[in-house]
Amino acid sequence: MSGYTGRTTRDLEAIRGRIADVGRRSAGAVRAAVAALMAGDLDASTAVVLGDLAINRDVRALDALCHRFVSVHRPSAGHLRLISSVLRLNVGLERVGDQAVTIAREALQLGGPPPVLGEALRQMAAQSSEMLEAALRAWSARDVALARETAGVARQVDSSLAAVLRGVLGEGSGGGASLAQTYALLVIFSSLERVSDQAKNVCEETIFTVTGEGKPPKVYRLLFVDRDNAGISQLAQAIARAAWPGSGDYHSAGWEPAPRIDPGMAELLDRWGLVLPNPRPLRAPTRSEDLADYHVVVALAPGAREALPPLPFHTVLVRWELPDHPGGDPQDAQVQHRFEALYRQLSGRVEGLVRTLRGEGAC
Repeated sequence: MSGYTGRTTRDLEAIRGRIADVGRRSAGAVRAAVAALMAGDLDASTAVVLGDLAINRDVRALDALCHRFVSVHRPSAGHLRLISSVLRLNVGLERVGDQAVTIAREALQLGGPPPVLGEALRQMAAQSSEMLEAALRAWSARDVALARETAGVARQVDSSLAAVLRGVLGEGSGGGASLAQTYALLVIFSSLERVSDQAKNVCEETIFTVTGEGKPPKVYRLLFVDRDNAGISQLAQAIARAAWPGSGDYHSAGWEPAPRIDPGMAELLDRWGLVLPNPRPLRAPTRSEDLADYHVVVALAPGAREALPPLPFHTVLVRWELPDHPGGDPQDAQVQHRFEALYRQLSGRVEGLVRTLRGEGAC
């Protein structure tokens, strides 16, 4: 190994060692913050807050080390991927440390163990911490399979958070916790979710560093809802599937589903070359946790907000005002004209939403 090659290797190993150390300490800070919270140990919570100062110093030192490596070695290909990845990881792990500090500060405000939902907090903390530590192992070992497996756990954490947040709010409204305690618990659970988000980022950076494979474009799950799922919501789903198949996973349902699809709508869909999405009308989800699978719910009829269960934290409701279902004989020229006007308006709305979600890369 030449002198220059040996120096490059040593510098890279030093950077890899430093980022691994920052990762271990950030993950340890999260565990320490949760342990202090559960024990009501105010001194231990204070130690987490103060200990973050050293992590921040190491983050800044690592940032300087990476920039020095670039200026000295002018890396390309795999080396450049590694450095750019470390720089992003460095920011993410600093944020993990910040979440540990947030948990510790909220513990200090509580002044004792969580008054409610202690077991749920313990479980979510364990899940988030284990996910982060697995992601860091994948990074250190350059283990792409472990990185992909660990990234898949993120959806479970999101689902856990949705259920827990409802529990926190229920305890607050039911008198099990004061307003200040409820707020502190909401912040703590949200911080744990952000830890799992950063773990997913570590996994993605591992995959990028080893394979050069970037983060794939996000595929959004959309649910089109109206009252009966017999006409307009089916049309919206069919349009989205035909025009934007690579940008979303599209579904439709009704909160009072009809016994069958509107015959006129079925005939016109076939005439326009669109596949009828649901042979029979489907019922919209009746539980909030079932809506958590969707990024966007599109309401195509009045009353959706009242008819649907409360939306989870990460699901948004979009309401579109559209002409009424034309109805009538699909062979009638006026009925066809009204259907075509609805089709054009709905197509424009679907395109606008997909482009908002995916940008110019929509397909």
